[in-house]
Amino acid sequence: MTTKLKFQIDFYNSMDVDDDGVLSEDYRIYITFLDKDDRFEAHPELGLVLSYNGSGTFNIKSLWDERFGGITHNGILIPTLDKMGVCHEKKFKNDMDRYEFLKQLYVSVNEWADYWWGFQYDDSSKLTIKDNIWEVTCDTVYGGSLASLSHRVNFF
Repeated sequence: MTTKLKFQIDFYNSMDVDDDGVLSEDYRIYITFLDKDDRFEAHPELGLVLSYNGSGTFNIKSLWDERFGGITHNGILIPTLDKMGVCHEKKFKNDMDRYEFLKQLYVSVNEWADYWWGFQYDDSSKLTIKDNIWEVTCDTVYGGSLASLSHRVNFF
């Protein structure tokens, strides 16, 4: 079994009333990327920016110039393999916005794992969520690295 992507999501909520009686709410998620398939690793010598645009407006990217990864308003930047373990924070206006982001993340990660061109010959992927750990796995993969896939794609 091969792991295509593994990350942990932690949730933070707080509500506070200030001295003037105004309620302030704080909704956040923290994503720590733990592992990824090396086929989705950006390589500077090839000048690659690897990207998958989901069916909505959500993007999953691996960028060499964003080696630590991150979270944007409409996607995730997966860090390079040597920068795994870094925690990223995203704040939301309300819990519904956070829910919508997580729903788009769920749909897009599933699509990416099955439809990104580098994974197109793999068996179907499976997303498992257990104890805040999201892991996308696949039983049988194409077996090649990005370099072995390059014969199918014109990078330049």
